[in-house]
Amino acid sequence: SSGINAEYGGGAAKKGKSGGGNSGEEPVGQRVITTRISGMRHWSAQFPETLFEIFVCLSSLESLGIKNTLRLKDSEGSTLEATMYNLSSATALLSSHYYRVVGKMTNGRFTVFKITQVPYIESSKFDALAKKCEITLSRLFLQRNET
Repeated sequence: SSGINAEYGGGAAKKGKSGGGNSGEEPVGQRVITTRISGMRHWSAQFPETLFEIFVCLSSLESLGIKNTLRLKDSEGSTLEATMYNLSSATALLSSHYYRVVGKMTNGRFTVFKITQVPYIESSKFDALAKKCEITLSRLFLQRNET
């Protein structure tokens, strides 16, 4: 009950449904992987069409027109520069607060699609979930490569 998630809930091992004939292959659909920044960097190469869910502290926010640059830091101390284009969401963000961030890593750049403030207690629970998800993904990836 962890790993790849078909919804923005985090952690459940679900696969999206395909819209038709993929001749017996694995179902195709949108997936969300709950992980940390280091895990996201690693798994984005294996799952390029995947969304990632991370829980981070906002270090800083810089707005230039419609483009917002966020500097994020996770519980491991890893940092990430992310881009968000939704100005209305960015105006309410506060430095040093914790956020659940969903986005996509493309060519080493993280684009934020959704960001929600979470209480600190939620971010601490997330660490255990992220570790469990990363272990599950590693096992799934190894099994996939063995067949």
